[in-house]
Amino acid sequence: MNRNSGALLMSFLAILAHAEDAPKGEEFKPPPGFKSEKRGELVLYCIKDSTLGTRFQTKRCFSEDQVRDYLIAQQENKRDIERVRSTCSSGANEVCYRQ
Repeated sequence: MNRNSGALLMSFLAILAHAEDAPKGEEFKPPPGFKSEKRGELVLYCIKDSTLGTRFQTKRCFSEDQVRDYLIAQQENKRDIERVRSTCSSGANEVCYRQ
């Protein structure tokens, strides 16, 4: 994970925490990096990123519920990475460095 994606992930998590506290009557504000696009009556939130192993950018679009699910999945991934990192740094060298 590079520096920009880490900062973007932290922004997502901050907005997710704020979105859970926000009243349901407010208009959904997409997280940083997402741009809203209207296709007919449907509003989609799109993000451009590069797939691993290529320099070509891809554009992925999500509905409001899918953006919320995406942010939750990112938060769970971050939590899993931190859990593995803390396990490996707590003196469990035989588990972390076994080949």
